[in-house]
Amino acid sequence: MEWYVLLTGAFFLLLALFATGLPIFLSFLTLNLIGLYLMTGNFGGVLLVVNSMFDTGTSISLAAIPLFILLGEILFRSGAVRILFNAVDAVIGNIRARLYAVTIVLSTIFGALSGSAMAVAAMMGSSLLPEMRSRGYDRNLSVGAILAGSSLAPIIPPSVMAVVLGILSGVSIAELLIAGIVPGILLALAFFIYIVIRGWRNPDLAPLSPRADLPGRERALLVLKALPFLLIIVTILGLILGVWPRQRNPQPWGVSWRR
Repeated sequence: MEWYVLLTGAFFLLLALFATGLPIFLSFLTLNLIGLYLMTGNFGGVLLVVNSMFDTGTSISLAAIPLFILLGEILFRSGAVRILFNAVDAVIGNIRARLYAVTIVLSTIFGALSGSAMAVAAMMGSSLLPEMRSRGYDRNLSVGAILAGSSLAPIIPPSVMAVVLGILSGVSIAELLIAGIVPGILLALAFFIYIVIRGWRNPDLAPLSPRADLPGRERALLVLKALPFLLIIVTILGLILGVWPRQRNPQPWGVSWRR
């Protein structure tokens, strides 16, 4: 059978599986198993897939994913959004497009705490989007700012996606996490500058807030309340940076004992 016939049949079979309402991962798994059976003529390839799934699923590196999700859930349930929002809002001040800028900065912070884009988007969408709509902010730009900020979570460590990709590709997870720090910060800065420029050039997108500037003492108190959450970020990054050099040189201690 020609390759293009198999490819066309696989494409339409995949669409049919999607149409049945089967979850995406199960649809691709079913397609792969059927393809392996048709190509090999036996269940040997299927058993290899099962063994591979078991080896990947029992990897100790996957333990980081539920811990990242647990951290994000604790922050969401504990009311950390409001504390960090007040601190970031006080630091940014009463500028035009303030809530857009707060969304980007807050999404960056929560991305460095939870590592899940969906969790950050859910938190920002439920807490900041109604506030921006009530103040007359542009709906499309508000949603765009939330999605742009939440897209930073898979890049900035801790990142659930980096753990999965590191396991699948056999690359050091610590190196992947470290490599995402600078690109994540640069992207957050680019989003922030873009939002401020859009608000400055088109005032209708972001009306000025009626809130007056806070005194310096009150701003300092709001920032102090948010310091424990920043300490979590520093601790996570510090542990990753501490493990990374040892992974690159895993035998610094016992080399001389065998001489």
